[in-house]
Formats: sequence, C-alpha cells, structure tokens
Amino acid sequence: LTWLSDVKPPDATFATGLIGHTGFYGNVRVIDTFGIIDPLVARRHVATLGHGLPGHEKAPTVEEVLAKKPTYVGIYVLHTNLWQHGYYLDGDLPSDTVPGLWVRDPLAEHGHLVPGTRLSFDSGKQGGFVATGRAFESWPSKGHEIGQGELDGASGGFLNSFHHELGYRAKGRLRSAPFALRGDHLLFRMAGGRDPEHLAVTLSVDGKVVHRATGRDSDVMTRRDFDIRPYRGKLATLELVDGSDRPWGYVAVDEIAQWTDT
Repeated sequence: LTWLSDVKPPDATFATGLIGHTGFYGNVRVIDTFGIIDPLVARRHVATLGHGLPGHEKAPTVEEVLAKKPTYVGIYVLHTNLWQHGYYLDGDLPSDTVPGLWVRDPLAEHGHLVPGTRLSFDSGKQGGFVATGRAFESWPSKGHEIGQGELDGASGGFLNSFHHELGYRAKGRLRSAPFALRGDHLLFRMAGGRDPEHLAVTLSVDGKVVHRATGRDSDVMTRRDFDIRPYRGKLATLELVDGSDRPWGYVAVDEIAQWTDT
C-alpha cells in the first residue's frame, strides 16, 4: 500500500478491517470496520459472540461507515454496491494489489449528471443499439453467465459479451445509435479482458475513434472516463467490440452517462 501514500489527498481516510498495514504503509487515517479501535462497534452486543471468526464478529452498518465520509473503502469491506452512495470503483491500481478500490466521487459531490444522457439497461434493451455476431445475441444480461466470474460492481441489467453457450469464444459487436455529446465526461463501468485491439469500448466522432478502453483481465466493473469536452455539440457512437476467443475474451459494460464538472 505504499503507492497509496503517493496519490492520496492529505486528509484522506480509508475504511477497512485491515487497519494495521493499511494505516502504516498507506500513511492514511483508517476507519475501523471490525471494532478493534472503534469504540462504538467494539462495545456492540453480539448474541453469538465467540462462535464466529475472532476479530470479525462485530461490524458497523453501511450507514455508520459512510456517515464518516471515507475517501476510500476496501472493495470487499462493506459487501454492498457503493455506486448508489456516491463512490466509484477505481481500477487504476498496481497489478500486485487489489482489483479495485471504492473511491468517493468528486463528480457526485460537485458535478452534475446531464439530463437525458443516462443509459441504464435495468428495464431491458435501449433503442437504437445494433448487434452483429453472436456475442450480443441476448442482451442485456441480468447476472454473470455460467462459467463467468461474478461481476463485482454490476447492478441490474448490463451489457455482456460472455455467451450463455459459447462462453468467451463468442465474437461480435454492439453499436449504439448516434447521440449528442453534451457533457464533460462520458462515464461507464467496464469489466473483461485486456486486449485493446480485440476487446474494447470505443467512442467515435465523425467516423473516427476518439476514445478506446479495454478491460483489465478482471471481473470487477471499474469506472472508465472519456473526456468529451473537445467534442461537445457533435454526434457520437459507442461500440462494444469482442473479437477475441481467448480466456478473458469478453466485454461487460453498465451505466453509461454524461456528466459535467460543475
């Protein structure tokens, strides 16, 4: 966690149960989620105390932790999806650490969602998307497919090229209808394989790809951010590309939306 001490803001806090090495190596103030140094949790009555994993039998609620507004929350600490609480999953971490980290989102605090730009697949297909190949024969998905890892950070319906019969061997594309760029950021969540050429989400303006994102060989749906300020006012198309049949050969995307910085 020494990398954290180099990138964190001076007043950062970290909600975790691994309070020792996180605080020491990350040089960050910890918010204890197991009641070791938290007096409220430490004194909490647990009827089955002594029958569980020592040191892990007491825990604060999600609301109690988030009331302290931690800068970071360990990915598997609160066992809930924190997107709805103003956090995003950051995947730009050293490869020898964890696959993601919840980070308090400054856009949620100071920015604004551009009205009418949010694409959610919770209620089914969005109009205008065109699929080719077999990878997107059935969309959206409501959960991970048999043979695919559970997609941490996904919620409701989402786009997923992992095929229910062919698995990662299916190939195909899913392309949106043209839409207007009106914000500063195009945000979405993404998981899947690392292969910029064959496994990607692309944004095209005037027929030219201006942004491309690929996976991290991970089932964690981390956030991706396309800077669309240079193209504001233009029409764009978003395309999911799966041209790979190797292990990790899939692309998954959820919650596409445009945001402004203020």
